[in-house]
Amino acid sequence: ALHAKRTSIIAMQRGHPSIIVVWLALAFRTIKATPPPASLPRPTIEVRGRQVLVNGRAFHVKGVAWSPTAIGELRSDRDFGRFLEADVAMMAEAGINTVRIYDPLSNRLVLDALWEKGIYVVPTVYMRGPLDLDAVGAEVAKVKDHPAILMWALGNEWNYHGFYVGLPFDTCIRNIKEASARIREIDDHRPIATVYGGMPAKSTVDLLPEVDVWGINYYNGLSLENVLEPWIDVSKKPMYLAEYGADAWNALKAVEDAPAQAKATKLLTSDIVNHSSVLGGVCLGGFLFEWSDEWWKDHMGSPSVHDVGGLAPGGGPWPDYIFNEEWWGIVDVHRNPRAAYYAYKDINVPTSESYASHSGLATATMTTSTGPRATLTLRGGTP
Repeated sequence: ALHAKRTSIIAMQRGHPSIIVVWLALAFRTIKATPPPASLPRPTIEVRGRQVLVNGRAFHVKGVAWSPTAIGELRSDRDFGRFLEADVAMMAEAGINTVRIYDPLSNRLVLDALWEKGIYVVPTVYMRGPLDLDAVGAEVAKVKDHPAILMWALGNEWNYHGFYVGLPFDTCIRNIKEASARIREIDDHRPIATVYGGMPAKSTVDLLPEVDVWGINYYNGLSLENVLEPWIDVSKKPMYLAEYGADAWNALKAVEDAPAQAKATKLLTSDIVNHSSVLGGVCLGGFLFEWSDEWWKDHMGSPSVHDVGGLAPGGGPWPDYIFNEEWWGIVDVHRNPRAAYYAYKDINVPTSESYASHSGLATATMTTSTGPRATLTLRGGTP
């Protein structure tokens, strides 16, 4: 079935109109059967200490960054609906329970399909540019009633680029404060997260009491040691890896190196699980970067060619420490799984039936299930 779905996507990319019609009809029929959001209970979320509770249970994020683009298309052409059926089915099969989106997501057909498979969404409602509070509020209001939304995210490693337009650090802090306040006015039932590049200083975290959960983008070979344990002294709030992993191109050998990507996926994800807040650790989980290849990302090449250009800023992914931007997918652009897909699938998710709120420790068992769908309850942590 998955082969057939991937074949239909390839055919669509090559412009076969009859297959497009059939595929759209099948996709619509599949999504149409999903209960409308109005019939589902409004989710609530509880942040308690380092944990996020889902249905009263500590939740561990086994996530993936999801930015589907077809061959020859740019970031602005991103189309979740086109790849929805195949992607969601393969994610569910791998036990993925959350996706990270780098923009707002208001397409309810996409949200419904994810929810049907028990997959939550962390949309980014303020990604780039000067702050537009009305736009932030509007994006939250569009889908605040949908149970698939786990929490709202602000920015992506904004400390590196000032929300991609060079805003001063103090302006970024102020924008996050103001955006958080606007979100709270509209939806006070979900946590607010922000995503930082590398480990933030305690003084930075202390500047943003409005933020309930911190995400960290981090790449350093096969190690997360500079993030997981040090977070203990930075904050008592929940923390997750907003990006981690390795790409599949080995510049040292000038070849695709799926085994190396799978090795990094296994070791890094296992480290996250071993430090899970479900088990009394410091980490809420993580979003593996990323679900599928994006051929537009090497700006020296063509979006119609699988280019191998990359950056070597001094730290980076295993084994070459070079960011080969068009090779990060655990599935390729045609949705063929790489070895990393299976490595990720094989890693169990820690879950908890109950926990002692005083100590923050959980009585945990290991399971590959994504668990029951949530009535999610909000209580902010303190830095």
